[in-house]
Amino acid sequence: MSSPIHDAMRVHDRRKVPVTTTSADAVDALDDAIGSLVHHRSDTVSHLTRALSIDPELVPAHCISGFGAKLLGRADLSAAADAAAGRARSSLARRGGTVREEHMVRALERWCARDPEGAILELDAAQQAAPLDLLSMKLGHALAFLLGRTVAMRQSLELVLPVWERSHADGLDDGGLGPVLGCLAFAVHELGEADRAERIGRRAVLIDPRDPWAVHAVAHTLHSRGRAEQGLSWLDEQTLCLEGANNFGAHVQWHRALFLLALGRKDQALALHDSCVVDTPPGDYRDLVNSATLLFRLEQAGVAVGDRWERLATVAESRMGDHASAFADAHHVLALAAGGRHAEAERFLESMFESASSVDGVEAAISLEVALPVARAIASLRSNPALACDLLVRHAQDLERLGGSQAQREIFQLVLDDAKARRARASAAA
Repeated sequence: MSSPIHDAMRVHDRRKVPVTTTSADAVDALDDAIGSLVHHRSDTVSHLTRALSIDPELVPAHCISGFGAKLLGRADLSAAADAAAGRARSSLARRGGTVREEHMVRALERWCARDPEGAILELDAAQQAAPLDLLSMKLGHALAFLLGRTVAMRQSLELVLPVWERSHADGLDDGGLGPVLGCLAFAVHELGEADRAERIGRRAVLIDPRDPWAVHAVAHTLHSRGRAEQGLSWLDEQTLCLEGANNFGAHVQWHRALFLLALGRKDQALALHDSCVVDTPPGDYRDLVNSATLLFRLEQAGVAVGDRWERLATVAESRMGDHASAFADAHHVLALAAGGRHAEAERFLESMFESASSVDGVEAAISLEVALPVARAIASLRSNPALACDLLVRHAQDLERLGGSQAQREIFQLVLDDAKARRARASAAA
């Protein structure tokens, strides 16, 4: 722990986690920012701005800024993340900080240094230092999810869950148990325990109906067991979680569209895509992922989607050379190929290779070893379905490394199914 060298104090947040600051009002604003971040609300930045206007050296606020930049999966925001890490480190040096704050800064620094696995370990350490630290919990969960570290997601939550349960029983957790259980439900489902995950997720929503992550975790459990009618009813009942939601609300609507599609209500699924799922143009790679995977599913179901791919392909082409997310890259190639921009898809693949080959680290390895062959398969779907089949079958056991959920990664199985059908037709015609 750093030693304070000027006037600063420790103020406890709403869950009694100490924060180094010069103002209790700054901690109050920070709590609002953390609450909005955890609940995927669109006003997170405004709360964060208020916190930093009161205390410009508030370490957790700078960490939120840095992690927010990294989580957007854009290389052009690396400088912003580095700057946030630098400000947080300088603040620690000038006025000291708690053990939890030190681990949080180290986590951001390690991710900025292309060591996201080290960042997960530091966020776990922050949670151990302050088990009711809702911020480190959510950031650690998000980062483990991006890396496909499902076991790590569950283990870190189970370590602190008893403390959250006791605090909730004593009325001291300020509602944090709901989001913790929502994250646990998601992790448990991704590890194949759908029934248990549903029970945990429904309890999470009962505790905190504002949390869209918990709502969507239950939707995952229903989707994976083919319970589309129940899934649609579940989402119809959950309206509070979408009030003021950021673009994660569009992902919840993506789940609704999948249920509609499973029930054969294709026109409604397409209409939902246009009204709630797609942002025009998508401003976040997750917006593009939602739209592209839904359009592909609709086409496979025989729906004519018109010129909708054109908008996505334009966005995907604009990300040429910016390869901070292997998961995003695979979907950018999907948009380019489906949009008929085959030359651009080839250039995108070359750019992916050049980018991943020029740096070290786990993210570059994932790109080279998994994202590139998968993206190559997607680009080859129409021109060489046999190659697409070979690549996707060969890398089927590696797909979790790309991140994303089981439901999101179903797109690669759908591409494989399409490739097999195309290969069969080509063989029959030969």
